[in-house]
Amino acid sequence: MTNSCPLCGSPLSAARFAKVWKEHRGIQRQIEKLKAAQKRADEEVSRARQRVRDIQVRARAKTARAREEERRRAEGRLHKYQATAKRLRDKVTVLEDRIRRGETAQTEGLLEERALLAFLREHFREDRFEHVGKGGDIIQDVCAPRGQRAGRIVYEVKKEETWKSKNILQAAEARIKREANLAVLVTNRFPAKRQYYFVEREVLVISPQGILPLIHTAREGLLAIHALNVSGEQKQVAVRAVYEYLAGGTYIAHIKKVAQHFQDLESLFHKEVHTHQTMWGNRLNHYKGILSGVSSVHEKLRGVIAPAVKVGSPKLASASALLPPFVGPEGIQRITPR
Repeated sequence: MTNSCPLCGSPLSAARFAKVWKEHRGIQRQIEKLKAAQKRADEEVSRARQRVRDIQVRARAKTARAREEERRRAEGRLHKYQATAKRLRDKVTVLEDRIRRGETAQTEGLLEERALLAFLREHFREDRFEHVGKGGDIIQDVCAPRGQRAGRIVYEVKKEETWKSKNILQAAEARIKREANLAVLVTNRFPAKRQYYFVEREVLVISPQGILPLIHTAREGLLAIHALNVSGEQKQVAVRAVYEYLAGGTYIAHIKKVAQHFQDLESLFHKEVHTHQTMWGNRLNHYKGILSGVSSVHEKLRGVIAPAVKVGSPKLASASALLPPFVGPEGIQRITPR
């Protein structure tokens, strides 16, 4: 019986045919193994590509979230700086209004009776004070070094939108009612050409800016009268002399000058606040620039990173690394399919 070669069809002897057939079957099995390895390699490539796509999706989602978080943070900072700038502008507006009206944060507070009472107690610790009446007249008993009452000052406090002359009458009545030597009207409004300080109907009309030096002088006058140890008509004459001194042109000019100094100090303070506001505004612009610059850098960085996760960019294992070893006549060899 003649056998044909399974490869070329030539006639072979039985022994030769058996040998060739064995080798042929071995090659077929190796080819099957190679095909199986190739299939596994293709599947691995497919899985790797899917992983790349998954990475891209996650990266895009993560980048979008990061961008949104960064945007929210930047907007939060911006809103914070804008709110700070608005608060500063509001404060400046309030200060400008107070300056226009001749008021300051401190002096405006003295137009409230309890605040004025605390102010007087702080500066004249030797004296005794009372807060009486519906509106709250303030009474100051000026005390000599040994604690004796040397005189009495009564205060009326009026915060008005316009000047009201009736407040002088009210202060004069309070002086009589409280049996005081001196009456002081503390107010924020004055008639034209009589700003800061004047005397009328034996009432000392003073703005909060000039109250401290005025009370120092008035108090010294009452202590001097007490030291003279006079009473009755002589004391009235002495008190009248104090009034005349306090109403004199020289003293009025002095108090007005003091009040103007306070006003100038407030103006300087306003300018300082305005300067700081300008500086804070410039700083805000720098913060905005920094935030914009950082965002730009981040966008560029994302542009550099994005191509690295495109399909095919990761180094995947080659098919040859996945193939089983081929056992041939020369020993173990690895076949790399073309």
